[in-house]
Amino acid sequence: MNLLKNLASLTVLISSVSSTLTPEKLEISAAFPPDNQFGIVFNGQPNKILLKILNLGSDPVEDVMRIHQVWNEFREIGGKERLLKKGVPILSKRLLPPKLEPYIIPYMLNAEEREGNVGLRIWVEWSGPKGKKHRSMAYDSTVTIQEPPTRWFDPQLILLYIILGATFGGIGYMVYTSYVVPAKPTRSLKPKRSVEGSLQPSSKVSTPTGGAYEEEWIPAGHSVRSSKKTGTETGGDESSGAEGKARRRKR
Repeated sequence: MNLLKNLASLTVLISSVSSTLTPEKLEISAAFPPDNQFGIVFNGQPNKILLKILNLGSDPVEDVMRIHQVWNEFREIGGKERLLKKGVPILSKRLLPPKLEPYIIPYMLNAEEREGNVGLRIWVEWSGPKGKKHRSMAYDSTVTIQEPPTRWFDPQLILLYIILGATFGGIGYMVYTSYVVPAKPTRSLKPKRSVEGSLQPSSKVSTPTGGAYEEEWIPAGHSVRSSKKTGTETGGDESSGAEGKARRRKR
């Protein structure tokens, strides 16, 4: 009985170990698409590469592959293959259960390197449902770094032309308004009444006390009354003077 129990436990242990997803159950590779078979990588723009993952597991639950992140590395060719630049890892939570056909996953990489041939490596970090994380190399080959071809109708170039045109146009307008167009004379803000007063001679009227005033600053009603009063006063003076002369003659 003890022997049978030991055999049963050993069978369960073997089955549990065999159901764990291992690197041997996966085939991970990468390749450039058909329109870029020579592996040309352009600086300053995304470059597509296709990941090909085949899950050869048998258990639809225990053999599910989970991708955690994907990243790339540019290295020197030959020698110690010194690391030039490591790309930013792209996080992922994609689950890949066992399947007869491979999964095709697009991956975009960017480059800012000198023109020429460099080494490119692409890594995939993955794990099973309960297993530890693994790192598998999907691509390790030589690629050619080139500058992107210049196109006149490229949206980025068109935007650059617009910005440069607006900048030079603004500078030209400032120069034109500052040095070419003559400055306009400033208009005087003095009231019209003061100007007319300076042009017309002021009519001043003397008063009996020896002072003087201007008739323009006195309302019409007051000026008429004052003229009547002055007229009566002058008439009285004249009559008093005539009476004095008559008295002298009688004497």
